Amino acid sequence: MAENRDALAWIVGGDTGTSSTAIWATMTGVPVALGWSNHPRDPDDIGRCFRLLALVPEWRERLPEMAAVSPQWAALVGHWPELEALWLSEGDGTWRPPFGTIMHRLYGRMGELLDASHGTPASEGGSDG
Repeated sequence: MAENRDALAWIVGGDTGTSSTAIWATMTGVPVALGWSNHPRDPDDIGRCFRLLALVPEWRERLPEMAAVSPQWAALVGHWPELEALWLSEGDGTWRPPFGTIMHRLYGRMGELLDASHGTPASEGGSDG
């Protein structure tokens, strides 16, 4: 871990959440509590993941490791490039869009993928919005 000071600094910074911390823990090999596998649930969550991977780009190629964490992670990782493209197109083309940016298409697509990972069709529930 000593080889990546950006990753070390990130974990104590202000742009963290449980899903991005799950990536950090998996990539660094730091054990987490049993059953702790929080996945991104909305654009804010996945945005923190995108920014972490932009900060530590060598982890981007290792993202498939997150698929082993949970079915929800597997569903999202399997569509990561699509989700990144939605983020960039609905925002301003950066990993830090202006405060208050609404990403309806990204939120909807994440809901579809997460619902499918639970075996629930999107039309029968799951995502709140």
